[in-house]
Amino acid sequence: MILPTKHLPVEASLLGVGAKILAALDQPRSVNDLWEMLRATEGVVSFDRFCSALTFLYTLGLVDLDHDQLARASAS
Repeated sequence: MILPTKHLPVEASLLGVGAKILAALDQPRSVNDLWEMLRATEGVVSFDRFCSALTFLYTLGLVDLDHDQLARASAS
């Protein structure tokens, strides 16, 4: 589910959904705003998958949550 497979296209994998999330984070946004932007996007089929992708990105250190706003993590 994290990586694409023969039966799971890139768009539906957590890696693909995470890429869409990172592309949409051109500025800090609330989780709700980000969900509203991406909910109709191919591959982001449920809030559960969206949250799993956010967790995946946070675990990798690619996003931060500060004052209820999601943003790309700064490179240090």
